[in-house]
Amino acid sequence: MLVARSLDDFRAHPAGSYVAGRHWLYFAIDWTVFGYALWGTPAPQDLHALVHVLELELDREPHAAVVDVTNVDALSQEGFEILAAYVMQHADRLAHVVTRTAMIRSTGLNGAIASGFFDIVGSPFPVSFCNDLISAFSHLEHPRPRESAEALRLAIVTASGISEPLRELRQYLEANLATHSLASAARTMGVSSRTLQRRLGEHRTSFIEEAQEARVRVAERLLLRSDAPVTQIAIEVGCASSQHFSDLFRRRRGEAPSTFRARRRGI
Repeated sequence: MLVARSLDDFRAHPAGSYVAGRHWLYFAIDWTVFGYALWGTPAPQDLHALVHVLELELDREPHAAVVDVTNVDALSQEGFEILAAYVMQHADRLAHVVTRTAMIRSTGLNGAIASGFFDIVGSPFPVSFCNDLISAFSHLEHPRPRESAEALRLAIVTASGISEPLRELRQYLEANLATHSLASAARTMGVSSRTLQRRLGEHRTSFIEEAQEARVRVAERLLLRSDAPVTQIAIEVGCASSQHFSDLFRRRRGEAPSTFRARRRGI
C-alpha cells in the first residue's frame, strides 16, 4: 500500500508513498522505482505542478520509472508542450537518473499520442510500452510486480476518486461508442445488468450519463488532436447527426465543438 504524503515528507521519505495533485500523482514504490500517473483532463496548471515535483526529483539516485496515462481523457496542446519542455530541458540529467521507463497506455487515440510523445520529443532513456500495470512492473523486473501494481492502482483510485468498476466501464464505452449496451457492458465486466446499474447509482451516475460523457471525452481528443470536420467526428463518436453531436457537446461542456477547438488551440 502507498500512503499519501506532503511534498516535504515525500522528499525526505519517498519509499512506499506518493504526493498528489488534482489530476496527477507522483510515487515511489521503493528506492528502485519511481513514476507518475495522470487522469482526467489536466489543465496547464496541473502539469506545471507535476513538473515542479519532477524537477525536484532530479536529484535522486538512478532508478527505473513507471508512467500511467491510461486514465487521461484529453491533453491540450499546451499541456503536451509543458511535458515536452520538461523532457527536453532536462534530457542530460534524465539520462543519468532514469535507467528505463515502462509506460502504460490505453488503446485508441490517447494511446497513439502517448506512443508518439517520445518520437516527437526524443527520449533520454529507454522506453517500453505496456498494456497494464502488472506487465509494466514485470518488464522492469521488479521483484513484486502484482503487489506493486495493486498498490499503485489503489493510490490512483484514492487520489482520483475513480473506482475500478467506473474505470472499467469507461474503457468499455470508449471502445464501443456506436455499439454499446447495458447488457454488453455488464457481460464485459462480469456482473449482471442490475448489479452494474446499482454500482453506477452508488457513484451518482447512470449508464446513459456515462455513455454520453464517453462520446464527449473522445470527441474532445479528436477536436484537439486532428483537423477532422465536426461532421466526421460526430460519426466517429457514434452520434446520429452533426446536430445531435453539437447539441450533446454543448449540453455537457457549455459550448459548441468548434468553439471548444478554437479556444483550446488558442485560435
